[in-house]
Amino acid sequence: MSYDREEGTPEFSFVVHPSEQDERTRTYDLEANADEREALAVRFGVIAIERFTARLSLARRRGAESWHLSGWVDARVIQQCVVTLEPVENEVRSDIEIIFIDKKQYIEEETLYDDLSEPFEGDTLDLGEIAAEELSLALEPYPRADGVELSDMSDTDRESLDRPNPFSVLATLKENK
Repeated sequence: MSYDREEGTPEFSFVVHPSEQDERTRTYDLEANADEREALAVRFGVIAIERFTARLSLARRRGAESWHLSGWVDARVIQQCVVTLEPVENEVRSDIEIIFIDKKQYIEEETLYDDLSEPFEGDTLDLGEIAAEELSLALEPYPRADGVELSDMSDTDRESLDRPNPFSVLATLKENK
């Protein structure tokens, strides 16, 4: 891997400071360069990310210390087929919608907020990392080459697919909150 970064630094980072934003919506067009895509591919355990772009709009919400982030991520990702281990190209497109609410206000009024709401503390939002996280969630969990069925797998391989996805466990915890 040729991408050199400090430990703990996101592979794809674009930091904004919401407190500096006025009432207008600001739109950000982000595109990961080759080194950033390579580092994200390693992080997500995929063969390659050939393209990764995002268009994100950030708007201050009136009457509250909160910001509305909306937009999409778009990527072309090469993953490994879970049956044949051959490279599989996937187009990924995912919408993003998050409402960031001042952490103090969020804790005081937690029951008022829906699943789109996230507590926010400080004065930085890393739109690049938010886009990267959305991409990771949108990846095909069991990519398969065209024409390949799960029935083509060995019993051992099929058993490994029956293990729970760690993200589904986290989603369940969030739902029960």
